[in-house]
Amino acid sequence: MSAYSSTLAPIRRLPSEILRTVFREVQISLWWNTEDSESDSESESEDYQMLAFSRGPWKLSHARRAWRDIVLSYPQLWLRIVLRFGASPTETLRHTTYALQAMILRSTQHPLDVVFELEDDENEDAAIQAFPVLLEESCRWRSATLKPSLTLLEQLKVVRGKIPWLESLTTNTTHILKYNNKKLPEDVRNAFIDAPRLRKVALRHTYGLGDFIFPLHITHLATYMGNVSNLEAYRSLIECHFAETTLLLKNSFLAPSTFPMSDASLYHHRIYFRICAYLP
Repeated sequence: MSAYSSTLAPIRRLPSEILRTVFREVQISLWWNTEDSESDSESESEDYQMLAFSRGPWKLSHARRAWRDIVLSYPQLWLRIVLRFGASPTETLRHTTYALQAMILRSTQHPLDVVFELEDDENEDAAIQAFPVLLEESCRWRSATLKPSLTLLEQLKVVRGKIPWLESLTTNTTHILKYNNKKLPEDVRNAFIDAPRLRKVALRHTYGLGDFIFPLHITHLATYMGNVSNLEAYRSLIECHFAETTLLLKNSFLAPSTFPMSDASLYHHRIYFRICAYLP
């Protein structure tokens, strides 16, 4: 280390404000560069981490005590919480809840971007322990990307009226539909109706789970036909993607007369409306 002391010396003298900015930019860059490849690479990685707060300058915090103090005391580095429950060794699950609680504590009271994905039912027990910790912080959610089991999905009813900062919601229920096609309880489907800032909603693989209700001021919607029955009520929509079921795709595309929103409404709102085989 002494051989590199002269090289490191200028960095050591940087003001903490500059280091905070650098660490934050490094973190944002890593999120953008790894988001698309995480699902493929992490499941095979030997150092798989369920709670992904390695996505940032955390290793730099081991270089110097001053850097560690900056990382631990700068809330903006703790605002994105990524929890992925996949095919990981049991020992990596043990302290997930405690680490999650510590991460939330570091973020103080800033809005959170939450990613929660259960890829493997074998790890559902660990997910069940961690999910309520996130639900308790729903009043701070800014964006939520959720891929829960049916059991966890039904717990979302507790967030109704407790999501004042939520702007974007994405749910993916692929592995639920393999075993279940019953409608969700009404209090689950209406859980996000009282979200004053919610604008973007994407419901992937939710066909057959029932009619969902969202705030009428949402501007972007991607879902299956049948998930939103009163589309004309959403007069603030500017973009809408509707996916057909596999059965409909095998037969034919829906005729314009079967659109849930009338042609006049589509023209009046200048809405971008698309029937598609899959959701964006």
